[in-house]
Amino acid sequence: MNFFTSSGVLNVAIVLLLSQLTAVHGLFTKTSCYGSNCVQQDSQGRWCYVPDSRSSSDVTCKGGYSRDASMSAVMAVHLKQGLSIAYYSGVDNALLGGADFPFPPSGGIIRICLSGKAGDGTYQTFCENIHQDNDIYGLTGDPFCIIAVGQDLVSDGCYVPESGVVVAPSSGSTISQTTGSTTTGASTPITKTVSGNLVTATITANGTIQTVVVAGNNNSNSHSTSNYSENVVLPIVLSVLGVVLIAICLGAWLWRKHMRLQRELLLNRPVGPWNQPGADENGKDD
Repeated sequence: MNFFTSSGVLNVAIVLLLSQLTAVHGLFTKTSCYGSNCVQQDSQGRWCYVPDSRSSSDVTCKGGYSRDASMSAVMAVHLKQGLSIAYYSGVDNALLGGADFPFPPSGGIIRICLSGKAGDGTYQTFCENIHQDNDIYGLTGDPFCIIAVGQDLVSDGCYVPESGVVVAPSSGSTISQTTGSTTTGASTPITKTVSGNLVTATITANGTIQTVVVAGNNNSNSHSTSNYSENVVLPIVLSVLGVVLIAICLGAWLWRKHMRLQRELLLNRPVGPWNQPGADENGKDD
């Protein structure tokens, strides 16, 4: 392909644009599994984690294979918020988004944590580094931790945690409560404070009082708009600007080449009739 033609420039533009479009789609677009642990859509179209009950019987990231202590901090953050699938910054373990969070084109260290309820009723939570879309199994050697613990409460409706606390920030921050401890049979008293897209819930469960901050629904308009602008619109705009810059540079190069050829033709063309065959040195015909 000749890149220095109008069709070549167009092909370069299309390739660059498509490369950006394919790099910024939603993080989960298909069922993704690691062994018998899968992220898949439920009957309502929500992306949820379905764990294998045999994954782990440990309750802390105490070190060793599948219990890497470097995941302790992000694990603690994840268990105290309500999104069963969530992504966190590798810098400070700040919550980045839920199951619809697009993997940043710039890459970097991004961690995913997934919580769910296995078929036998046990809970599993899994945290690790991820490197691409639809990824729940990192690179060989990446740290990860799997523990047999669920979250304190759930806000995306994927499962009911052991506390029985289900929070739904998307519907006016309504908190539904079910029966708490099966040993006491007592319901779970809850008080809540709503601030924007966050819900701070004070929960009394099994005699223990705890305050947790629940992340907003993963379909929050403000959060989704921010992610869309940063991870979709910006790369496309930059790609278009790059294509325009390439087109300008190629146009300038072609124009200079054209002008150089014109100068060479002018320098090499005959100056007068004396250069024609049959003319004498004075420019007169014999």
